[in-house]
Amino acid sequence: MKTVERAVADQDGVYLAWNSNSNHSNGRGTPAIDRVSRETGTRVWMADRPLNDNHGNWPTIWTYECCEGFSVWETRQGIARNDDGIRVWNKATGPRFYPTDPEQIPRPDWELASNDSWGESLVIGNNLWIYNEFALHGPDLGLTARGQRGQVLLRLNNYGYYDNPNHTPNLPEEQWNYAEDRLGSLASDNGYIYLGADYQFTCASNCQAGQPKPFKNGIYAWNVTDGTPRWPMQETTLWSRLSIAANRLYALEKDPVTPFKARLVIRNAGFNGSILASSELMDDSSTGWQAPVLAGGRVIIATINGFGQTVLRSWDAISLGTPMSQVLPNATGVRVDYYGTDRLTSYNNTFGANAARVTTTMVAAVGSKNGATSVPTLVITSNEGLHVVQISTLQELWRYNKSETGFTDGGRFRDPVIVNNRLYVVDNLRLYAFEAP
Repeated sequence: MKTVERAVADQDGVYLAWNSNSNHSNGRGTPAIDRVSRETGTRVWMADRPLNDNHGNWPTIWTYECCEGFSVWETRQGIARNDDGIRVWNKATGPRFYPTDPEQIPRPDWELASNDSWGESLVIGNNLWIYNEFALHGPDLGLTARGQRGQVLLRLNNYGYYDNPNHTPNLPEEQWNYAEDRLGSLASDNGYIYLGADYQFTCASNCQAGQPKPFKNGIYAWNVTDGTPRWPMQETTLWSRLSIAANRLYALEKDPVTPFKARLVIRNAGFNGSILASSELMDDSSTGWQAPVLAGGRVIIATINGFGQTVLRSWDAISLGTPMSQVLPNATGVRVDYYGTDRLTSYNNTFGANAARVTTTMVAAVGSKNGATSVPTLVITSNEGLHVVQISTLQELWRYNKSETGFTDGGRFRDPVIVNNRLYVVDNLRLYAFEAP
C-alpha cells in the first residue's frame, strides 16, 4: 500500500480508498480500493487496477444493475471511484478476473469511463451523479447523471470536444484546450443538485480574442429530474465547499469589497439563490476549504487566529447573528489549508494524500448523548489526535492523542466518518476504528 486516502462505510463493511503504484514512471498513482471487515479489520478484497493519474477523491456507495447476459439484470451494491476513469466495484465480491486474461487485470462491474475523469460523486435517488473537473484526454468537463444501468440521463455544464470526430474542437467556441473546475463542490437537497465552481479556461492556439468562456465562476442549481436551472447562476468567488440544509446554502465566499477577506454566506436555495445573511470573519482569521458543518442548529467552521491557534467559530444556522468563538487548545492543523488552485499540481501536503482540497477534519455526531440527554457533538481530527467538542458550547469534552495508538509513523489523523456508532479515521498508512462509548 502506497498511501491511504480516505474511507466510507455502511452496515456491511468499510471501503478504503488508497493510492497504489502508478503503471508508468511519471504517474501520480493508481486509485485502488479495499473492502475491510467491520468485525476484524482485515481485508476482504482488493481492487488495484494499474493506472497512472489518481487524485484521491472520495468513493461513493451506489446501488446499480449489472447485466449477466441475455438481458438478465441483477441489482447489486457497489463502490464508485471517479479517479482516472469511472469504475464501479461490486461491494460483495470485489473485482472480476478472467481466466483468458494473461495480465489478470482486476475488472469492475461497470467502467463508465476508461481514463481521465476526476471529481466528486454522489447518489440522488437511484442515480449516480459524477462530476469531471478536468477535460484532458477523456470525458468532457461537466456534471453527468447516470441511471442504474450506467446510461447517461443528464449532462450539465458540459464543455469539451472528446465526442467530436477525431476529438477536433469546433472553433472558436471550443478554442479552450485547457478546461478545469478547480473547486468542483457538489451538494444536494430536496430534488435539486448544486455546483460550486471555480473555472479556468485557457486557449493555447487558434485563439480568437473576445470569445466568451463557457461558464462563469459561482454557484449553479438544477432540478435533478430534468436538469432545468432552479435559478440563474450566482456569480461569486467561493472560498470553501458547499453545505446545504432546508433550502439554505452555506459557504465561505470572498468578500466583494475587501481583498483577501472571507465572509460566511447563507443563500436562498429555495427561491433565487440570493443572499439571506452574511457574516464577515475577523481580520486575523485564516479560513480553510472544508464545507461548513451543519448540526444542532449551528453552522461551524475552523479558522486559525493571528497567534496560530485553532479557533472554532459557530453561528445560528438561520440568522447567523453574532458568532460564538472558542480556541481549541492543543489542536493544530484543524483548518484544511489553502492548497493552491490547480488540482493537478498540489499533491504533497501535510494531509498526506492526493487532493488536499477534499480532506475533512470535522464531522458532526448529531446522535450523541449524555445518558438519555441528546448532546450533539463535533468529532475533530488534528495534528495531535482526536477531539470531541460539544456543539452548543464549543467546549472540548474528550481528547485522544494519536501517540496512544503506539504508532509513530503515518502522520496525523484525518477524514473522520461516523457510521453505526463507530468512528473511522485514517492516516497515511492505516485505517482506525473507534467505538462510541
